[in-house]
Amino acid sequence: MSTAPPALSVCIVTFNSGDTIGECLESVGCQRGIDLEAIVVDNASVDDSAAQAAAFPFCRVIRNPGNVFFAPANNQALRAARGEFVLVLNPDTVLEPDTAAAMAAALRQHQEVGAAICTVIGDAAGGATEVPHYWKRRTARDLLGSLQPWLWWRERQPPLAQTPTAAALRDVDVISDAFLFARRSALAAVGWYDERYRLYFTEDDLCHRLWAAGWRVCFMPAARVRHHGSTSTRKVPRLWLRWLTVQDLLTYARRHLGWAAAALLAAASAVDLALVAVVRGAKWLAQQARNRRHLSDAVT
Repeated sequence: MSTAPPALSVCIVTFNSGDTIGECLESVGCQRGIDLEAIVVDNASVDDSAAQAAAFPFCRVIRNPGNVFFAPANNQALRAARGEFVLVLNPDTVLEPDTAAAMAAALRQHQEVGAAICTVIGDAAGGATEVPHYWKRRTARDLLGSLQPWLWWRERQPPLAQTPTAAALRDVDVISDAFLFARRSALAAVGWYDERYRLYFTEDDLCHRLWAAGWRVCFMPAARVRHHGSTSTRKVPRLWLRWLTVQDLLTYARRHLGWAAAALLAAASAVDLALVAVVRGAKWLAQQARNRRHLSDAVT
């Protein structure tokens, strides 16, 4: 095995990702025109995620004894990476064969670009383009609207025009870290991921710091990746995810929007969590009532 550093280090965090990590790493191993390594950090999965990853010869596996969440686990991978470029990649994605080489070529041509995303095709959307979701930096109103999508005053982000055959890079404020292709030196310069975030708003914060440090953050339509979408978080209780969302939202607001906005969002978050708890409690009571009726009917 060559001791020379690869051009690209693919960084993947798994948490009970056994349904998808194999296909993801197969697509990583099939990349053409670029030398790469993969680093998988497993957050104490109870399935065979780590074992599947370890079966790929180009992959190093770091096994955590517990779930340290997304940002700290990605930092473990990023600090272990040796490549000129790094790709933060979700385990429920599938790369097209030339995606990595195309992204590397674009960043080599544009030395001022710190990070970029390609076109992401989502299965859940019937094959429709679903990225960039987060192309615009979020305001306090965006964050408040993210708690309750039904709020009529939630700011709508206009779609970014898609031209899949065009190769030109386009500046965007924020890119999703389901696929975040970056210069390792740029991420190191801004301090990697902020580990105060556990699961959400990681990309918002990171891209904000990249722009502040003088790097461009871009969307490159020509390359593509398929994203199955949130397969790990579907296995986690929704109320717990809601709590994590609120905690990370408040962290982002305090850091980038000021204490006044953070205080407003904290109050709104408390109301939101109370409403969610009431709704879920009502559903649980209704289910218990149905169960009692069914039991009574069976006895009589």
